[in-house]
Amino acid sequence: MTSSFSQLSQSWQPSGDGLENAAPSVLLVDDDDRFGSVVGEYLEAEHGYDVATESSAEDALDRLETAPQISCVVSDYAMPGMDGLELLQEVDERFPNLPFIMFAGQGSERVASRAIQLGADDYLEKDTGETRYELLATRIDSCVTISRQQQKLRDLYAAIEDAGHAMLVTDTDGTITYVNPSMEAISGYTSEELVGETPALLKSGEHDRAFYQELWGTILDGEVWEGEVVNERKTGERYVIDQTISPITSEGAITGFVAINRDITEQKAHERELEFFAQAFDQVGTGIAAYDEDGTVQYANEAYADMLGTTIEELMGRPIVDVNPDLDADRFAAYWDSFDVGETRRAESIHQRLDTDETFPVDTVTTNITVDGEELHVGTIQDITERKEREQALQMFREAVEQAGHAVVVTDTDGTIEYVNPAFEEITGYDREEALGETPELLKSGEHDQEFYQDLWATILDGEVWKGEIVDERKNGDELVIEQTISPITEDGEIAHFVAINHDVTERKRQKRELKRQNDRLETFGRTVAHDLRNPLSVMEGYLDVARQADDPCAALDEIQTAVDRMEELIEELLALAEQGKTVLDPAPASLEDVAVTAWAHVDTARMQLDVVDDDQLMMDDGRVVQLFENLFRNAREHGGADATVRVGTLPDGFYVEDTGPGIPPDKRDAVLKSGFTTSKDGTGFGLAIVTQIADAHDWTVSITDGSDGGARFEFRDVDRP
Repeated sequence: MTSSFSQLSQSWQPSGDGLENAAPSVLLVDDDDRFGSVVGEYLEAEHGYDVATESSAEDALDRLETAPQISCVVSDYAMPGMDGLELLQEVDERFPNLPFIMFAGQGSERVASRAIQLGADDYLEKDTGETRYELLATRIDSCVTISRQQQKLRDLYAAIEDAGHAMLVTDTDGTITYVNPSMEAISGYTSEELVGETPALLKSGEHDRAFYQELWGTILDGEVWEGEVVNERKTGERYVIDQTISPITSEGAITGFVAINRDITEQKAHERELEFFAQAFDQVGTGIAAYDEDGTVQYANEAYADMLGTTIEELMGRPIVDVNPDLDADRFAAYWDSFDVGETRRAESIHQRLDTDETFPVDTVTTNITVDGEELHVGTIQDITERKEREQALQMFREAVEQAGHAVVVTDTDGTIEYVNPAFEEITGYDREEALGETPELLKSGEHDQEFYQDLWATILDGEVWKGEIVDERKNGDELVIEQTISPITEDGEIAHFVAINHDVTERKRQKRELKRQNDRLETFGRTVAHDLRNPLSVMEGYLDVARQADDPCAALDEIQTAVDRMEELIEELLALAEQGKTVLDPAPASLEDVAVTAWAHVDTARMQLDVVDDDQLMMDDGRVVQLFENLFRNAREHGGADATVRVGTLPDGFYVEDTGPGIPPDKRDAVLKSGFTTSKDGTGFGLAIVTQIADAHDWTVSITDGSDGGARFEFRDVDRP
């Protein structure tokens, strides 16, 4: 045990009662019955010992099991069967705190040394005569006294360790030398963290220097100091203790101090609460009243009297049913009896003013209590007229918001979502539970840069309204375009929340883009029709004049027919061009190979070869993509010849189509994808334009580069996969 514990134990004095002053009870073990009897009789007669004798180690162990009051074992060494050393080992294992003296024959130094090693408390050479017996008695007294003192120390240590009060021991300089587990629990510091420090470690700053000077002056004078101290736990939390500090003395000198600390934090908090409530009852704006089992008002505060348009004096002794119409006088007894002791009920009811008879709604909390043996009902009463009006207005507002077609989002000042209406769930795809606790970043699409959001936040944090268009992303990844208005919500002049009204304009924006594309196509279509039909019309007009004047108009009519055929071909291509420009709204997964093979079968490919390098599922309108491939295959046949090979394969973000023809010069690659461009005198120039239109309708990008064998390679990118 630490020295501090030893100091503390010295200050603890036994009462003088009990076993500490009783004569030792000795078990003498010797195979010589006569010798054992002589020694036992001497110890009993001369010293008042209670001596039991056994002639074997085995019998001695049995005696110890049935006689726990034995306070010392004295044993011979050389005995039949189990010898004294073996008995010593058994006793030490089974009864570790029982003193053991080896009383062996002369000349057994090896036995003596071994006995001490095994834990014997003493060793004495066996001999006859009163001198030797008296020495044995002295050794027994010494061993038993030490054992009993050690047991007292163990008992004291256990009591201190298990004490409910926190205890610490310091030296005269205040250095902590011991703390019990309760001290660790109350302070939050471990024993290792406290020992070696001073109680200043626990200072909270609550007390001034004079407080501690008075404390130290008292205990250094050898007196006991008692008082309340506000300390601080390791966590920084304050706690209050009722502390008693006593000096520890040795031979008249102070050697240390022991402090007993009772945690009264909760008690002090309770006292403060009582003091607070005593003042609050009289000053609080809430009405408070108490009435007895007859319904007579026994207590009322000023707020309750004001609420009822009267005074406290007029309320005292008045029936509570006069102001609470809901408490019918005929049924009051049953109402009173319906309460259990300590039961609390909360209800909304009606109260009536005594000056105007006007009724108003109140919220009451009633508790059944007993004060000095008298049962009372104590109630707090709040006028909730304004609350009811606000609730009604809020209910109307909530219903309007819940049913609104626009998505409504409310956040705190950090942007954490606190409320969303059903329209938000519908347009974003996120359930209310998924959105609450998140921020609007949940919907970020990456369309806007950091500066965009910095401007937005700067506006609303300045208390202004922000309006603008935001491109967000639905839960399924689809684009969501909203017209958004964000307004601050203030409480007591401070911004507390933000509310965002979101109008989904995704479809309107899509339709606007589609209308522009259609207008652009119509404009192109008109220019193309005007330009491309002018030549065959001019040819027809010329040959009509020839036909009118010729004797045989057949040749002229043939030319006119050719011009008509040409016009029909142009019109069909133009209609196809207009049709393929429509936006693809519902793409579906389709095999690249299946689409290519289907298109190949629709085109007169002669001896051309189709090589599908690899396959994948791509999102597309397969019918229109078949037409895309048909036009590419016709282009390959027209420019690559009847023996050309066409390869189709996938790209990481799309697919390609290449041929083994002469290719397309870089300076003409942009032009060939436009309507009306052709290098053939018989071509319409619409085939590759249709390819472009179909790609645009899918929101794909198309580019032309060199094929692996030098031909033309068309690459289609930004193609989605399932």
